[in-house]
Amino acid sequence: MENEPEELVCSICNATVLKDTEVCESCGSDLVEFETSSPAANKYSKLKIISNSFRILGFVYGALTLIGVVLIISKWSSSYNLSGESTSEINISNLIAGVGTPLVIGAVIITILFALSEGINILIDMESNSRVRNRILQKLLNIKKQQS
Repeated sequence: MENEPEELVCSICNATVLKDTEVCESCGSDLVEFETSSPAANKYSKLKIISNSFRILGFVYGALTLIGVVLIISKWSSSYNLSGESTSEINISNLIAGVGTPLVIGAVIITILFALSEGINILIDMESNSRVRNRILQKLLNIKKQQS
């Protein structure tokens, strides 16, 4: 079996091109320019770290919230002796308030942390997409200028 030329797909127009092609024959985009890693990946590495930190904090806070709820429930259940009589003045409404409050606050904080993480990622992606779009538009303008 002989070596067939390796083909790639143009990220702009989805046309099939040979691996060593520098310019897409279909749309004229510079394929060499897009082979390298995105400048946003290097430019915003610190923002990626911050985004991932928010995500990790969300998971940690979620775990701590669940541990706190389990401790509250275990403390409540240990306040009853084996005969089912209460050894303290804890009732069901206190348990619901004691468990519900940390769960709601935890859910809100976790949601905020994950939203911050995703918001940073969206902003990085928007910037990267804007750069690519501007390069493509500039090339199209150059092609139109050459044609006229």
